[in-house]
Amino acid sequence: AVTLQKSGKTAEALEMHRSIFERRRVVFGPEHEETVQSASNLAVLLSQQKPMTLQAFTEAEELFDFAKRQREAALGADNPRTLYTMSNMGKLLSESPESSPERMAQAEALHDHAVSKLSEVLEPFHPLTLHARHNQACHWLLRSKYEMSAGLKSKDDLKTKAMAELRAVWDTRVEKLG
Repeated sequence: AVTLQKSGKTAEALEMHRSIFERRRVVFGPEHEETVQSASNLAVLLSQQKPMTLQAFTEAEELFDFAKRQREAALGADNPRTLYTMSNMGKLLSESPESSPERMAQAEALHDHAVSKLSEVLEPFHPLTLHARHNQACHWLLRSKYEMSAGLKSKDDLKTKAMAELRAVWDTRVEKLG
């Protein structure tokens, strides 16, 4: 399914991810890590759909929420796998086809928690932390755009903050990974 996904065969990948998720849920049960990983994989693929439909958003949100709850219960709220799922769920909420102040606030909370805890549990320059920091910076750009379009006044210059963080993530990736 991941190979199909990376090959750009999205429809086939979606079908296979759904099939794997359903089979794992039946065979292993909903709490098993393989089932949870399948839910997360499917949610990631759904969240990459552009333009994102409300149907894809809703399905991905439910799957991310399921994966987050299962990982919190099995691994703990501050486990890197749980935090990575939180970051991806925050990204989905940031990119919602129907943005709202509540969704933006929920996304902000997920990004803040994921970045803070990954920086603490791993380190600020770990690849998972950098991924979460990138997602958070993209959220700030989307939040800034949303607030401007909704006529809301931003408390701080989110766009400048986002661009500085994206540059810091880029520089760190180049320095650490080449």
